Amino acid sequence: MRKGAKREVTNSDLAKMIKQGFDGVDDRFNETAKKADVNSRFDAIEQRFEVVDKRFEGIDHRLNAIEHRLDLTVTRSEMERRFDAVDRRFDSVDHQLHEIKETILADHEKRILTIEAAILLKRPA
Repeated sequence: MRKGAKREVTNSDLAKMIKQGFDGVDDRFNETAKKADVNSRFDAIEQRFEVVDKRFEGIDHRLNAIEHRLDLTVTRSEMERRFDAVDRRFDSVDHQLHEIKETILADHEKRILTIEAAILLKRPA
């Protein structure tokens, strides 16, 4: 065959060319089907992650609300400490009132005794 001469294509040659063109189409079809399957699976996974993300956002919101409530509330030990401080103050005030009462009573007792003595002295016997 010469370099510039064109060869005639037979039906057999044409069939071979068509066959070669279709060779691997099954593999490419399967690969495309696999890609579509993988893509649909990734889409499903992405939807699941979106649901999980929304749930985490809800949990995060609830935790923030709980933290806020905890910031506003006083722990039991803190409340006990505060009550102890109030008790100490009341004890101190009670002690001061007792001292004042004793001082006033002692002063009144002296006055009463003085008044009684004066009354007894002025009374005719």
